[in-house]
Amino acid sequence: MTKEKEPPSERTLDDDVPELKDYLEPGLKVLDIGCGPGTITLDVAAVVKPGEVVGIDPSKDRINTAREWATAVGRGGNITFQVGDSHHLEFPDNTFDVVYSHTVTHFFLDPVAALKEQKRVAKKGGWVIASGVHDIASRYPACPNWDKVWGAWVLFHESLLKRFQSSGDDPAKHLEQHSEAGPGSKAPWPASLWSPILPLSQAILQARTALA
Repeated sequence: MTKEKEPPSERTLDDDVPELKDYLEPGLKVLDIGCGPGTITLDVAAVVKPGEVVGIDPSKDRINTAREWATAVGRGGNITFQVGDSHHLEFPDNTFDVVYSHTVTHFFLDPVAALKEQKRVAKKGGWVIASGVHDIASRYPACPNWDKVWGAWVLFHESLLKRFQSSGDDPAKHLEQHSEAGPGSKAPWPASLWSPILPLSQAILQARTALA
């Protein structure tokens, strides 16, 4: 007996973004910004069928995973996955009925520019929806040590944004680095900030060193 393949993510439309279903109906054209491995995207495609869904993500690996999973479960008929940059969407104006992102907006290098792009490709009368937006700068009670980490993070993020703006480089490359970074990674991203194996002082030092 063949063991059923495990999904690449436990995320589902019903469990993670149930409120999105209020904006979905058969026949709509939907864009999923930062689709990741595509498990939620596939659920959206099932709801809007025979409408179309496009899922974009800056990570080639995640897009490949999403395509493979769609093929494995036989649900790729009305869905397309492609590598894309949320700051420069490769779609004409007024293309989608719904443009949504879930737990993504806080990763944008330039959130305002990205949201303007989403509005541009949304149809007049359509929806631009950002859910699961994390604001880790707001917290209670106060945590002085976390303030230091957050300060280093903001400086690093602003530095990257300035570099990309001045060089004209593709912001998706920064997001690609983020998706691939992890403990021990040499990518210029302070992934070590989130690693429990590093002391706080070392994490802050590595983040500030990246600014040089």
